[in-house]
Amino acid sequence: MRRLAVFAPLVLVACGPSTHHGTVNGLTYDVSGSGPVVVLIADSAGRTVWDKQFPVFARTFEVIRYEPVATADALNALLDHLAVKKASLIALGAGAPPAIDLTLAHPDRVEALVLVSPHMTNEHGTLTDLKVPLLLVVGTRGDSAAVLGVDSLRVHMGGVQTVTMPGAGHQVNVDRFKSFNTVVQEFLFHIHPEVVPHRSS
Repeated sequence: MRRLAVFAPLVLVACGPSTHHGTVNGLTYDVSGSGPVVVLIADSAGRTVWDKQFPVFARTFEVIRYEPVATADALNALLDHLAVKKASLIALGAGAPPAIDLTLAHPDRVEALVLVSPHMTNEHGTLTDLKVPLLLVVGTRGDSAAVLGVDSLRVHMGGVQTVTMPGAGHQVNVDRFKSFNTVVQEFLFHIHPEVVPHRSS
């Protein structure tokens, strides 16, 4: 009797962009996606605080995240190591000062800056010297815009986009991740319209 060949069913698994990891000069980093570069700069919570953004942004950008919080020089060295010429920086809390410092020191290397619940210090009064597109995102709980000094920053810097998310605390990107992702991606798409996903009619 002839036997029938039995084939296992083909299972298709939807895979996102691959991610590779590394460590350099004490910084542990993840890289995923392709396209214009976006760097996610965490605070003391570590790079996993960006779990709701990292895979989403990697669909249209090359996304880098790292830990621990580092100086602007260390961040600059990381970009050199990864052969990144220009990037948009998204910084949370205590990650804001090194992002600001890098932007001021190397304005040709930073395409845009997104500050999320930024921890501002007095020496960052030079923010008025920033010449890159700037988006500020804050919540209404905990370190609100008034506490962070964002309101005074808005007054002294014309053209700064500010988004306040009701009910969100310090980690706006976690508390309101869907709204946060939409707002930040729209901001980045204005800078890089070539990567805007085509919407089917």
